[in-house]
Amino acid sequence: MKKLLFLLMAAGVVLGAKSAIRPIPRDTIDIVEVVTYPDTVFDTSLPAVEILPGTYHNFNGCTTAGYQLISRGTEFEITGAILYTGHPQGPMHTISPYRMHVGDSTNHNRIDVLKVENKFPFTATFSGDDSLVVLTDRGNVTLYWNDERRAAAHYNPIIEGKAMEVRQIKFLAITVLVVVLICFGIIVAVQTARKRRQKQEVERMLSFVSEAEMKNRELQGAVSDLLKKNFETINRLCYEYFEKADTVILKKSIYNEVENEILKLKDAAQISRLEEILNRYCNGIMQRVCEQLPDLADKERTLLIYLYSGLSARAICILTDIQIKNFYMRRQRLKSKILNSSAPDKEEFASKM
Repeated sequence: MKKLLFLLMAAGVVLGAKSAIRPIPRDTIDIVEVVTYPDTVFDTSLPAVEILPGTYHNFNGCTTAGYQLISRGTEFEITGAILYTGHPQGPMHTISPYRMHVGDSTNHNRIDVLKVENKFPFTATFSGDDSLVVLTDRGNVTLYWNDERRAAAHYNPIIEGKAMEVRQIKFLAITVLVVVLICFGIIVAVQTARKRRQKQEVERMLSFVSEAEMKNRELQGAVSDLLKKNFETINRLCYEYFEKADTVILKKSIYNEVENEILKLKDAAQISRLEEILNRYCNGIMQRVCEQLPDLADKERTLLIYLYSGLSARAICILTDIQIKNFYMRRQRLKSKILNSSAPDKEEFASKM
């Protein structure tokens, strides 16, 4: 009885094994296992969608390509899968239509884990170089069963991204360097042009000043010569008059001539003419004296006119009816008065006395 029971159980096991390995029809539905659970430790650094390769084998008249899909608070649509092999038939689609909605975007703490096994009409020997492309509405994802190709697929975008970042940084650095060099060149060019213009302006001003000074010196020399020539005779006569006025040696005609010239120079009209000549040819010196030193007496102003005209001390003594010693005292007092004043041109006024 026990032997019969044992034989029946063995036959059942064999029948069961034969049933498990029977050929799968071509319209067999793909195997999908879905597990959903809340994320107790929400980690924003993890990818929203993650697809990992799973089983890949030839069995029961078709090829099974499996993968695991993890969705973290993300909603998307799987629209199919394509298997790429080295077979001449080219890429193959799944045996049965395949479309699936995954996740819930309203629940960010939800995790969906799908284990998918797609069936393909391919029975030839597969290779690790084969790839599975999962089609989604967020873009396609390529899976490799070869570790090297999988690593390359994973790290190449990262390496390429880093290389792109390096290229962008280099390009940015070169751009910044070029911009800095251009700006530096512009600044140098502007400064050089500005310095050149400033130098030209300074040279022009110096030339103008030099020319003006030369003309002023020529004018002053001409005026000085004019005054000296005009008063050379009167100076000589005044000297003779001063030395020999009380003697009988001097002829009466010379005495009279000198006296006439002296009277002319004492005349107010002649003094005004001398003042006009000084203002015309000596940069308005008497006009500036009157403006800057309004407190000067008429005698002091007349003394300045005679001094600026180039008359000698003795000539001025005769014209102003003062003694020689008094002349030097008056000139010194007038010079001190001018230097102690607040006149802007007092140094010039005093230096010409």
